[in-house]
Amino acid sequence: MQADSSVIATQPPGPNFEYEDPANPYYDATEPLLSLLRGRSRADEVISHLDTLRTTLESTPSAPHPFSSIDALVCSIAVQSLLSVGSRSFSHLLNAIERYLPFLRGLCIPGLAPGGGDLTEAKTGHSQRVGIVFDKLMQYQIVDPTDVIAWTFGNSARNNGEDGTRGPMFVGAFEWDLIKGAMDKANGRVMVARRKVAALRKEQDDSIARVKASGGADAASMEADGEVKPLGQDDSAESPQLTTALKAFTSLTREQKGALSRTIEGFVACLARSTSDGYQDAHGHSVIGDDAWDRRLTWGNDEWKTWETWGWYRHFCRTYAPYLRNYATTLSTVGFAKIQDSIDPAVELIKKTWDIATGQEA
Repeated sequence: MQADSSVIATQPPGPNFEYEDPANPYYDATEPLLSLLRGRSRADEVISHLDTLRTTLESTPSAPHPFSSIDALVCSIAVQSLLSVGSRSFSHLLNAIERYLPFLRGLCIPGLAPGGGDLTEAKTGHSQRVGIVFDKLMQYQIVDPTDVIAWTFGNSARNNGEDGTRGPMFVGAFEWDLIKGAMDKANGRVMVARRKVAALRKEQDDSIARVKASGGADAASMEADGEVKPLGQDDSAESPQLTTALKAFTSLTREQKGALSRTIEGFVACLARSTSDGYQDAHGHSVIGDDAWDRRLTWGNDEWKTWETWGWYRHFCRTYAPYLRNYATTLSTVGFAKIQDSIDPAVELIKKTWDIATGQEA
């Protein structure tokens, strides 16, 4: 009986550190870094070693294959080494991440989420660990929610085809957990920032009201000798704390919009056919529709994955409708740009689901 990898994995969960294989061309370059991490060296020592690692890799004939740059290869080696050191248990993993936060921040490369492409390789068969790692990286702002969402959709297509090659993108329970975790992180940060701004604004308004009620003198700032501070022209301006809080709120709101937009784009890529992307799903038109369910007996594995993705898309629209409505016009313009002129009935149903969730259609 052949094992079904989608039900029971053929191998138990365990580390899969590719650079520990002596046959790997980067094995010798990785060993000194791995020794530093295992010896719990200081973060600054590990960071300093990265320059040595780059120099070593530049003289390696095979570098940076299979990556596009030396920096990307260094990031892969560094993150896999750190995850390998933390592979003994959850506590080892979390301790390793916390100990080397400056090291991880130094690996931030534009367009690349540190460790994103290496999480599944570093710990196979353990999806919960991937989610925990991403949660910790977001908590310490090593990666942002948009990075996690982008990685999730891109990773879903890897080794997903019927013949074991890369197949169409889809969203299953594992992918949804990562998307939900990233969305909740982005939305939660905005809520906290909004409450902080409201509290600081109230505090400032109360202070100004007290000054005005006392005849232009701030009773709260009375000195020990009994003198009071008169109300100045700038006292009604925003306080430095409020200014900082507003800047943070603006930045986090932008991050929230980016996460929502990237999620919509990802679902569109999963469900709608596009000639510009060979990995977009070509099965949406056959499983989304009023009569599609009647043809389910003819569906293959890819069709069922698309059907599951369709269910998660509707769940996403229902769950995050309050947030989607705040930016409905902008999100629909960006998210549906590739399918704006499509007359495919499946695409029309995707758009209709969006319109209902955002209150544009009853």
